[in-house]
Amino acid sequence: MEYYASVIQKLQNELGLRVSSLHDIALPSLKFYSSSCSQYLNNNNKEITQEEMLRNEYNDRFTS
Repeated sequence: MEYYASVIQKLQNELGLRVSSLHDIALPSLKFYSSSCSQYLNNNNKEITQEEMLRNEYNDRFTS
C-alpha cells in the first residue's frame, strides 16, 4: 500500500495537483515534499534555501 500511495503522491505532484496526505499509511504530504527536495538537491549538486525551493515550485505551477 505504501508503494501505491507514493506513486499517487508523485503523480499528483507531476499533474500540478495538491499532494494528498495519506495518514492511514503514514505518508504525509510533508514527507513527500521533503523527499522531493532532497532528490532535487542530490541531482543538481547545489544548495538552495527553502524560500528558493518554494518560489521555484510556485513558478513551475503558475507561470507555465
